[in-house]
Amino acid sequence: MPCSGLGIIRRKPDIKYKDFSEFDGLLPIQKAILNNAKSYVKAGGKLLYSTCTLRKAENEDIVNEFLAQNNDFKLEYSHTFMPHIDGTDGFFCALLIKN
Repeated sequence: MPCSGLGIIRRKPDIKYKDFSEFDGLLPIQKAILNNAKSYVKAGGKLLYSTCTLRKAENEDIVNEFLAQNNDFKLEYSHTFMPHIDGTDGFFCALLIKN
């Protein structure tokens, strides 16, 4: 999924010099990709949404909006991996199951 990449800022420190307002243009793209992907999931199938960012707008907000608009999906699992806690780059994943 295209994202702001803020979870990998230690690997790409130049990200911190970007204008954060540029990142909002990613939201419609993320929504469109997720909405397109749903049509390929069979009943009982799984859809994994993942980004390498820590922004709530690109993570939980996208997933919550998707679930509100698609009641045939449910959230099975989600987690935000934090570098200082999980010892990895920062990223988010949400596993969605189609009813």
